[in-house]
Amino acid sequence: MLKIRSTTKQDFEAIMEIYRYAREQMRSNGNPNQWYDKFPEASTLSNDIDRNNSYVIEQDGIICGVFTFIIGKEPTYERIEGSWKNDDDYGTIHRIASNGKIKGIFDICLKFCENKISNIRIDTHKDNKIMQHLIEKNGFEKCGIIYVEDGSPRIAYQKTCDTNTEKKRCDFSLGAKSPSKTSLLYHDTRWCKPEHRDNELFAMLVLEGMQAGVSWDLILKKEAAFRRAFDGFDPKIVANYDEQKTEQLMNDKGIIRNRNKINAAITNARAFIKIQEEFGSFDKFIWSFTNGETIDHHLSDIKDMPTKNELSEKIGKELKKRGFKFVGATIIYSYLQGIGIINDHWEYCDYR
Repeated sequence: MLKIRSTTKQDFEAIMEIYRYAREQMRSNGNPNQWYDKFPEASTLSNDIDRNNSYVIEQDGIICGVFTFIIGKEPTYERIEGSWKNDDDYGTIHRIASNGKIKGIFDICLKFCENKISNIRIDTHKDNKIMQHLIEKNGFEKCGIIYVEDGSPRIAYQKTCDTNTEKKRCDFSLGAKSPSKTSLLYHDTRWCKPEHRDNELFAMLVLEGMQAGVSWDLILKKEAAFRRAFDGFDPKIVANYDEQKTEQLMNDKGIIRNRNKINAAITNARAFIKIQEEFGSFDKFIWSFTNGETIDHHLSDIKDMPTKNELSEKIGKELKKRGFKFVGATIIYSYLQGIGIINDHWEYCDYR
């Protein structure tokens, strides 16, 4: 059975081998120009992993495929010789490749992406006849020609899933008076989804701390600014912030300018690193509280969702003992939802 999960840095060697194989296959099938010798660059793949945009497809624990999926505007799609089907929010499939041993890699990738957002875009080279066939076979429509960063043309495709059957969502709006597109996108693609990358686990801890006293919708709208201001939430960098950097953050209008919260983020980065040193990763530490399992509450009504529980109190106390700030039981309960240790999607929600 094929399974999709987020790519980790430990998968790097395996996915690089898959891309090497894919480049060879392209050349042997009359497409020598789409991917040059070192494409995709290691730095690009590393960024994909850090930003939670890279995924691997496994069978029996063996990686047999890899792809990148990014929800949001793709800069190279802003200019097109032709026209897109619509201007609605969309996701883009990039850098999909397989080891050639398993069929159905593109199909399972597409189903995974369609479960996240109904509007999908993709592009490919004019010489990549195999990919063109797969794309068109799966219902994509040719929209025109776009140009990638090096200026070379690509055939652009788009697929919009049937929206007559609207997907059901949890009956709440993450603290906003009415659900914004930002909140809905977070609910559909990230909330209660298991997260295992240390930098993202740290990012969510900072963002949850920043939320105290404000809505999560506001935090999501400021998330890009937070990531820029806090150096991509790299705990090793944040741990070394000094007074000058703190004042810089206090003057940044794009984020929540609360000195106690900013100082807590710095303190927490230092405590976070100590846990990494002790356990090998923060991921091992935080998921050990549930033996690596997600707790699914199978909720059917908002009144059944707690704001804290025994687990969040236990973890909050342990973090506080280790020097963390803004880790009360309520904040930690929300954090556990955010990183997928707790699944509080409604039972009927199509995004659980």
